[in-house]
Amino acid sequence: MEINFGNVALYGSERGGKPSGVTLVCRYSAQVEEFFRASQVQVFDRGNAQTTVSFSTARLHVTISAAENFLLEHETALTGRATVTFKAPNGSMRYLLNAKVSEHRAEHIGVSTRHQYTIVGGLLSKEKPV
Repeated sequence: MEINFGNVALYGSERGGKPSGVTLVCRYSAQVEEFFRASQVQVFDRGNAQTTVSFSTARLHVTISAAENFLLEHETALTGRATVTFKAPNGSMRYLLNAKVSEHRAEHIGVSTRHQYTIVGGLLSKEKPV
């Protein structure tokens, strides 16, 4: 799988580094009502779908200096909101519109950097945004 935040490759491509796992959590708002003498509760779908994607990746850099520079500069590419693109090995695509990197942890080890990302958005869509 490949994951891109806007034009920034985060996971699975040569630019995005070595992948080490993806967790996808979809949450929906539900309202539960208990009515007097009812045999069971009633559940109402209130929408407000939320998708959270978490993953880790490692990147190998040419020099220690390049790894240090990337560690410091990469964060600026993750500000604001963007469309997140997911591409499966079979070529199928999904999009997470108006997504935000809610957490990014980075670690520098020699000529490599390790990154952990958490991205939050709405529903995954099959439709490519215009």
